[in-house]
Amino acid sequence: MIETGIAIFFAGSLMAMTVYHVILFLLYRRRQEYIYLALLCAGIMLRSLTLNSNGIPLQSVFPLLGFEAFKTIEYFCVYGLMAVFPLY
Repeated sequence: MIETGIAIFFAGSLMAMTVYHVILFLLYRRRQEYIYLALLCAGIMLRSLTLNSNGIPLQSVFPLLGFEAFKTIEYFCVYGLMAVFPLY
């Protein structure tokens, strides 16, 4: 129960950080690091929602998608984060 609350708080915080950095990028177009940090936050948030160990897997929200779809999202997040991190 407490792990679910912590996971929801963590995902919500990352979502807020993503929105904040996208807004900063829209305000200051010359500063590219804001969009890269927003992509990193969004990737970490998606990965944390697709893990089965945190108590709130995305599978409970989208029950029609199979386990393979969530593992594909997780793998794309991991490798996408590895590609975006050097750009930041």
